Amino acid sequence: NLAIPLLQVTLAWVLFKPVQRRIVWKLARRIDAALETSDLQQLQRLREEAQLKQDDELLRCICLQSTWLVDFVKNDQEIKSRGSLRRQTVEAVLKVSQSLRVCSHCLDSIDREVLDVSAELKGNEKAFKGVLAIVGLDLETMSSLKMNNNDIPALWAKELAVGLSKNHFLVHLDLSGNAFAADGMKALAQGLKDKSLQSLLLTGNDLGAEGAKVAMDIKTRILKVANNKFRSEGAQAVAAGLRYNETLEQLDLAGNDIGSEGMQALADALQNNVVLRIISLDSNNLGLEGAKAIASALQTTCSIEDASLDKNDFADEGAEVLGRTLVHNGNLRRLSLASNRIQDAGAKAIGEGLRRNHVLNELNLNSNEIGDPGGEALAQALQTNKTLKVLHIQLNKLGDLGCKALDRQSGTLEELDMKEKDSSLPDITCKGHEVCRLDNATVASASSDNTKIWQWPSGRCIHSVAGHSGSVRGASLQG
Repeated sequence: NLAIPLLQVTLAWVLFKPVQRRIVWKLARRIDAALETSDLQQLQRLREEAQLKQDDELLRCICLQSTWLVDFVKNDQEIKSRGSLRRQTVEAVLKVSQSLRVCSHCLDSIDREVLDVSAELKGNEKAFKGVLAIVGLDLETMSSLKMNNNDIPALWAKELAVGLSKNHFLVHLDLSGNAFAADGMKALAQGLKDKSLQSLLLTGNDLGAEGAKVAMDIKTRILKVANNKFRSEGAQAVAAGLRYNETLEQLDLAGNDIGSEGMQALADALQNNVVLRIISLDSNNLGLEGAKAIASALQTTCSIEDASLDKNDFADEGAEVLGRTLVHNGNLRRLSLASNRIQDAGAKAIGEGLRRNHVLNELNLNSNEIGDPGGEALAQALQTNKTLKVLHIQLNKLGDLGCKALDRQSGTLEELDMKEKDSSLPDITCKGHEVCRLDNATVASASSDNTKIWQWPSGRCIHSVAGHSGSVRGASLQG
């Protein structure tokens, strides 16, 4: 009675592996065919059939059988060491598992607006091609592709360009943190030449001056090309593009070391451009001459509404020039001058400009060297200026006089940020509290529940107003 069942179990055990290998081989070939023809529905059916998410053993077998997914060891006889074969097998399986995971993620993103493969494709050409297969499907629901931080080389960029040329619905592309260089940028521009994008992010791609010229030929509303080693020559290429560009509204050129010469070229172009509204020129070594150049552009009919000039080392002299610009400019809504070594003289010049300016809404003076005289000058400007709503003046050298002067004139502001990150403040706060030193002997803390006045440096609470939904600014007025 036991002989026949035992024989059946034995035969099943012996035949199971060859049968499974045969099934796996067929599945792998069908997956290859579906991927090559971008047959999405078939690929989804095969994924379910192979139970890729549940059966790890079957997944590994399919990984090793699929020629599309991995360039596995072509000739096992050339490998003499069994250990070497095992090591290469493990490496191949890991690489292919990543490929399948990326492809599976892409399939799961089919009905979504964003296909996000950030930092998922480094060195994995098969996974990269899997993403291109999805891009080539031209899905109406998918409008955004995030392929940033993948170190994609110029050669792959050419394949990406071909895929993008077939897609009519992607309008947001984040390709930052790759390795396109000028050659890859040329290929990409060729693939996008008939497109109208909403945003194109190319930060950190080592484009250089040649790539800058090509990037300006792409039609997009937002272009971010920070940290691409443009220097002066690249800035001149960007300037040439701005003269005839009629679509670009936001441009990020931060960290390109364009210098004063490059800034002069840009300033000349900005005077003839009526479309660009937002520009970032942080960390570009502009100096005083660069500040003069951008100031001259802002004094004309320039359309810029938001200018960021952080970390350009133009000190008080540059601030004085920009302060005079505020008198004549009628478009600028936001100006950022953080980390520029601006001291009291520069702050006074900016304050004088604010007195006669009636359009600026936000001013950032963080991380400069402004002391009490500069703070008092800005406070005096706030007496007549009623349009400024946000003032950032954190991490300066303000003392009690400067802080109190600004605080007294802050009624028209929606946000005043002058809080110093001072390690000498007593540890009297809990989560959700805001802290500010009022004078040498008292500190205020405010939360949505109460406002308290503390003795410093002892940390003893000397006054509390329960249920007061205010801010440190309100507390200091009570103090």
